[in-house]
Amino acid sequence: MIKTIIPALIGLIALPLTVSATGLSVSPTRLDFEVVDGGKASQTLTVINPTADVMVFEVYPDEFEDAIKANPESFTLESGGRKEVSISVDVSSPLFLKEGVGGVKSTNLSVVGKPLAESKVNVGAGAKIPVTINMALAKNSPVNKLMLIVISSAAVLAAAFYLGRKTQTSQQ
Repeated sequence: MIKTIIPALIGLIALPLTVSATGLSVSPTRLDFEVVDGGKASQTLTVINPTADVMVFEVYPDEFEDAIKANPESFTLESGGRKEVSISVDVSSPLFLKEGVGGVKSTNLSVVGKPLAESKVNVGAGAKIPVTINMALAKNSPVNKLMLIVISSAAVLAAAFYLGRKTQTSQQ
């Protein structure tokens, strides 16, 4: 029994020495966009490779792929290297227009890195950056004007209906 436990313990102790851990550093830790009236906005995300390895990174949204874009989406960084990635949001995309203008959407931006060199054990690193998109209507927006017309028309129709019913009841 001891003869099998000792090699197993030696194997467990030696195992971490053979796996090369990777990592990444990303800032800021969250992205909040304020977009007015179906417009566009962008912010910069900084990705740093703190490892000793050359790493390949990918940046992509978990949802709303047609509205949230990363540029570049994929890139390579040397050890200690850094890259500025432009994250743009376009809420005039069909997805956002279909669901209506205004409101808040939330998702994550995934940043994933893996070593460029092949090894027996490939260990990657990743981060999820929360993204919030607040879609507001401009004060003079055509949508606001249309909503005002619809609400005013509904109020006039409701008043006319009420007065018509009141007149019918008093005539009886």
